[in-house]
Amino acid sequence: MKNKACRSTAAVPKIKQKKKMGLISSRQFGERIPWTENEVKVLLSGIEKYGLGKWAKIKADPEFESGLAERDAINLKDKVRGG
Repeated sequence: MKNKACRSTAAVPKIKQKKKMGLISSRQFGERIPWTENEVKVLLSGIEKYGLGKWAKIKADPEFESGLAERDAINLKDKVRGG
């Protein structure tokens, strides 16, 4: 079994500093970004239009893309599954 590489603790302060400066986003490091009420409404509208499991179509639809700009198809699926 291979060992997973992990970030050194010395790199953490530099990462936090870069985030504060806006040079990197939280999403690059897997941090959870809470869903807004508007995002949930847009997602539900997309499900009504395309149905469950059509995450890429919902994401690609111009009607919904601005409301889900910070999310990818996997985020949509995970939200519906209870995330």
